[in-house]
Amino acid sequence: MLKDMMKQLRENRKLTKKQVADGIGINERAYITYEYGERDVSTDTLCKLADFYGVTTDYLLGREEKNETIKQLSAEFALTETEQKLLSNYIGLNDTQKDTFNKYVKEVAKQLINGVTAEIKQASTELPLKAASIPTEDQVLQMGDAQPRNLTDEDVKNVDFSQKPYFMTDN
Repeated sequence: MLKDMMKQLRENRKLTKKQVADGIGINERAYITYEYGERDVSTDTLCKLADFYGVTTDYLLGREEKNETIKQLSAEFALTETEQKLLSNYIGLNDTQKDTFNKYVKEVAKQLINGVTAEIKQASTELPLKAASIPTEDQVLQMGDAQPRNLTDEDVKNVDFSQKPYFMTDN
């Protein structure tokens, strides 16, 4: 029943009746009459409740299990068990909690990206690529069907150090 689902969702999220009422834009007394089953919920309010809790109206009405939705998404996107648990927990958050979580994830991602970028920059200075050791386009074309072999000192002497490697040219 809707009233039972409303109470369960509110209590699971440790919210007061007033917080839910404010969250969906109605007064607390109206919300209480809905949760106690004294009054029928309008379609508009039902949609607001579904949006507030991040569930479907069918779920609120007891017609759809949250786990079925997660199973469908899991099959579609090949989610791991851990990803399914994260999704289930995320769906259970209210909008404020979701906003906080999203900000946290964005900050962690930004730090990871910055860290990886810094590591790449550091690695590129620690391991400089010598342009002279990279063949020019002409040298690659001259190799044709040549079989791979170990470079000799003579091969290195024949490299034209005055030319940029072909992939560093403007062409």
